[in-house]
Amino acid sequence: MPDMLELPVPFIANQLAKGSVVPFLGAGANLYDPSYTLNGQSPKLLPSGKDLIDILVKRFGFPEGEERNLMRVSLYAELLAGSSELYGSLNQVFTDTYSVMPIHTMLATLPKTVANKGYPKPKLLIVTTNYDDLLEEAFRAADEPFDLVCYQINPADSGEPNVFYHYPDGKGAGIRINKANKYVEVSPEKSHVIFKIHGSIYRANTDLNSYVITEDDYIHYLARTDISNLVPRKISLRLQESHLLFLGYGLRDWNLRVLLYHIWSRALRRPRSWSIQLHPSNLDTALWKKNGVNVNSLPLKDFLEQLQSEIDKLPTIANGNVP
Repeated sequence: MPDMLELPVPFIANQLAKGSVVPFLGAGANLYDPSYTLNGQSPKLLPSGKDLIDILVKRFGFPEGEERNLMRVSLYAELLAGSSELYGSLNQVFTDTYSVMPIHTMLATLPKTVANKGYPKPKLLIVTTNYDDLLEEAFRAADEPFDLVCYQINPADSGEPNVFYHYPDGKGAGIRINKANKYVEVSPEKSHVIFKIHGSIYRANTDLNSYVITEDDYIHYLARTDISNLVPRKISLRLQESHLLFLGYGLRDWNLRVLLYHIWSRALRRPRSWSIQLHPSNLDTALWKKNGVNVNSLPLKDFLEQLQSEIDKLPTIANGNVP
């Protein structure tokens, strides 16, 4: 069991119930637990990063002997066959049907769980680098309306810079966010916000699918002098003021590190944050601690069960008298 100061689960549960914790979901969040079953059946899981590399290597014949990471393999596919072929392969993977995981369901049902105990219903901001729409599916199943904000990669020949788009109510036509520091139409104070910083799929119109995945995509992302200037103002303020909870991440994602650097550099007093990462390397641990994040090595399943238990133990209150 982690030290209470390193991982104060009751405190995290209490702050999450108030909307003062921002969960960050990485690729590992979708894997959850290899032994997990759904109604007695093995769920259909999204491919892991390694699985996706294997799929692309097989489809595009990535050369033997070259370093195999997702950025390089996807860049090779794009250079070999074009972005349309790469996107076609990615679309085939990510628009398939997969099982919603307990982490998605827990977050989507938390606002009603808290409200049923007499607390003000929190508005959640959830950040993810995942392309899939399992989180959105879970919020719809829980009947929790949300706004969707996604990074959009425009075609190279369009002449349009890549920016975030706002999808009110998580659907319909997206609103291009040209002046993020003045854009207040999306706000975690008014609605739940799912903030997808590496792009997303759109089942209603796959032409809008967008993936930050190749080395060039990352370079373009990082070439911004301040990527946080693309983030809508209300989202940026919530990120500066909140505890952050990283689930299924290492801290070697440069996009994430650059975004966090600029967000944290604006915070007057940075709240404590936490990372749940099974068997982190010494480098990951050092990077997290350098950035003021307590890293904790335990299975995501175990942490989520502890967190749900603490949320369930929150006392029921009357007349809105929050303790």
